[in-house]
Amino acid sequence: VFREDFKALLPKLYDHHPETARCHYIIEENQRVRAMVGSFPITLHVNGEELAMRGIGTVSAHPYDRGKGYMSRLMPLAVREAKEHGAALMVLSGNRQRYERFGFARCGTVVQFTMIPENRRHCRAISTDGITLLPLAENMEYLAACAALHDRQPLHARRREERFLEIAQSWNARVYVLLKEAGFAGYCCVNNEGLIQELV
Repeated sequence: VFREDFKALLPKLYDHHPETARCHYIIEENQRVRAMVGSFPITLHVNGEELAMRGIGTVSAHPYDRGKGYMSRLMPLAVREAKEHGAALMVLSGNRQRYERFGFARCGTVVQFTMIPENRRHCRAISTDGITLLPLAENMEYLAACAALHDRQPLHARRREERFLEIAQSWNARVYVLLKEAGFAGYCCVNNEGLIQELV
């Protein structure tokens, strides 16, 4: 349906994670999947408090089965069961009008900066001397420092250290360690289009 390689796009959910199969609501006809909604548990940390939440994804119906009302059956089921399991909120991204009827509302702001070589050429006052970027996958000695820095943010979803890299690589991101004068300064996640998805 999405024409995406979900194993590459979301390794945290679909690359050798059979345990996430239980997080899907599915409609089958004649033993074939016709529609699906994923509802994935996430622990959100907000100023030291933990909130249970669900991330909604992989909302899809087979192209030949659209208009049959499958989402009208699956989405309310996912919402009801999330509430029954104590989820304080659910999050998804998508067409607002499509999901408002299931109780979803716009709730966040995204700030996005784009820098292209042309921009950088005109910013002569900015010095990158002493700044080094290293791929985290090839420099795993910085893993614990990256995970600890992530967890010190006042708002963050729980990432166990052993899964930090896998989760940070979601949405086609490459994860880099930032060094300043050879000392650890932070990390960033950059996608295939050069968009910085995370900078800490």
